[in-house]
Amino acid sequence: MCQRASRQAYDRANPLPRRFCGVVAYDGTDYKGWQTQQPGLQTIQDVLEARLSKLLGGRVYVAGSGRTDAGVHARAQVFHFEPPVEPGSKPVPHIAKVLDSSDEVLAEVLERTLGSLSSGLPSDVQVHSIRPAPEDFHARENCVGKRYVYTVHEGAGNPMTARYRWTLGRKQKLDVPAMVEAAARLVGTHDFSTFGVREPTDPRTPVKRMRRLEVRRHSGLMDPVAAAASVRPAAAVDEGTVASGGEGVSDAGYGGLSGLGIGVGTSESVVTICAECDRFLYNMMRMISGTLVEVGLGRLTPDDVSALLEARGRKAVRLERGLEVVKAPALGLTLEHCFYGIPDEHWMPPQMRGLGTAVWGGSRDVGVLARRGVGTAAREVGDVGTTLAALTPEAPLPTPLIATVASGGAATLTHFDEDDARRACGGAVWTD
Repeated sequence: MCQRASRQAYDRANPLPRRFCGVVAYDGTDYKGWQTQQPGLQTIQDVLEARLSKLLGGRVYVAGSGRTDAGVHARAQVFHFEPPVEPGSKPVPHIAKVLDSSDEVLAEVLERTLGSLSSGLPSDVQVHSIRPAPEDFHARENCVGKRYVYTVHEGAGNPMTARYRWTLGRKQKLDVPAMVEAAARLVGTHDFSTFGVREPTDPRTPVKRMRRLEVRRHSGLMDPVAAAASVRPAAAVDEGTVASGGEGVSDAGYGGLSGLGIGVGTSESVVTICAECDRFLYNMMRMISGTLVEVGLGRLTPDDVSALLEARGRKAVRLERGLEVVKAPALGLTLEHCFYGIPDEHWMPPQMRGLGTAVWGGSRDVGVLARRGVGTAAREVGDVGTTLAALTPEAPLPTPLIATVASGGAATLTHFDEDDARRACGGAVWTD
């Protein structure tokens, strides 16, 4: 395991000349979370740093978009790192050949290496992509929102999926309409102190914007093994497969459990809780999920959830009303997506709608914009008004916004709140 030294990848006072960002997926069951801890506790950060250090021949530090708890999974955790300027040992041969090549070439080789079957990573950690990043890119500080999904299994559960779901137990069913109503109370901009852990010295505000909080039931799902073994008529067999018997396949009469009247429980019913928020407090998603499950089990009401939110973390208020949040187990939680730069249109203030599609259109101006921000794009490409007009031909942007961008106010595009935008841009902000 790599031991951490004093310098970290997000040490902005001493930036290194090359920076890369990556996307990694992992099964968090056997790890003590994302962030490096005391020696002897394996974390995802340890695994990535150890492998990158070996490949690049020197100490590599990794910074993630956030810290997932022990047992929490990720489909798309974003991280960044810097190759060592002076390798402490020899890089692996095929990496050594491209160390002096362009960032794009080095990123491609690293991606191919870390994504192969011989990546040197554990099987429960997979790197999906490596890309060059601006030297001021930061996986955490540039992240403008995240999407988490929590999965709950109604009933006895299934050992094939037990590592990724909170199993409620036999005959347990959730009142999904009540959960939906309770979730609606949490959508919007609120003080989420009740639903998170926050140190008194933490300068960050507990006020967050919950853009999306959806509860859905998914019935009749089957795991791949059960699906492959299910009885289907011959006409339903996919082209290119072979089925024994012309009328469909059955295990009846062949010693299967069905012949004894014993059910295997292959059909599953799960409830998912999907949340998108600009920032999550520590344990916030687990506390929201656990509390919504309490509503689904009839132990809390939607009005109770509103009362908990209004308490703003004040324990005395909660005790007086006999209410408390419940933290869901870690195993059901997955970090599903991280938002960066100019996000999807639904994250944008009304004045910015229409820009999102243009950003990913593929022109040179758009490419600079997507990589460095509108302000940088305008300065590098030329005229500010021309640049923005080219990006939004059907929805011209107002003059105050163009002035803001020209003065370096590209941060307006990565904030959802007008007050935040004013602070980020020194008071200048767009107007209708």
